[in-house]
Amino acid sequence: MMKIFLGTIRSNFVTGILTFLPLGGTAYLVYFVVVKVRLLLLYITPEKYSVFLEHPHFGWLWQFLTLCLAIFLFTCLGFFAKMYLGRKILELSDELVKKIPLVNKVYKLIKQISLAFLGAKSQFFTKVVCFEYPRRGCYAIGFFTGYAQGELVRDTKMVNLFVPTTPNPTSGFFLMVPENDLTFLKMSPEDAMKIVISGGAYSLDEDISFTKDMKDEKN
Repeated sequence: MMKIFLGTIRSNFVTGILTFLPLGGTAYLVYFVVVKVRLLLLYITPEKYSVFLEHPHFGWLWQFLTLCLAIFLFTCLGFFAKMYLGRKILELSDELVKKIPLVNKVYKLIKQISLAFLGAKSQFFTKVVCFEYPRRGCYAIGFFTGYAQGELVRDTKMVNLFVPTTPNPTSGFFLMVPENDLTFLKMSPEDAMKIVISGGAYSLDEDISFTKDMKDEKN
């Protein structure tokens, strides 16, 4: 009985962390960039110039400089991570985190997701497909995320797809579809995402503009 209770607590704990991480991580990143980097910017700015950064009419200035400094710091971090010393430190940190119970599970999952989205060999959201869904005669737009592996392999080559929802593309469905049932489109992932978000209202016709639409309405 106690084992089942502890197992339930552990399962709910991990689920709670995974639920919180996307929102919590994003909120902390925004806080870090907006607050921490701004404080660093004020610290390194000479006192006679810092008054301009805090002036209400120059608020856009420190926001712009904060963004530039944040991009610079992340770029430097990425450069350091590619150096020999940086790689060794990351490998050591990786091994230490993997030895921490529960945390290692969450860390491994986040690392896999990060590599899927941002890795150098990532194919996530690089290919757009069209296929019949949710029934024959209806079509949906999906994004290629890879091929089925392990126990998911079937006689027919199966493709992993992410099908976003409208108008919130951050939610969606994971589907495995036979490759023969897919049509790979030439449109860019950006255009495909615009179509999804707009519910099909976005047009791929580059000649259409706001000015032209206004003239047509007046006529």
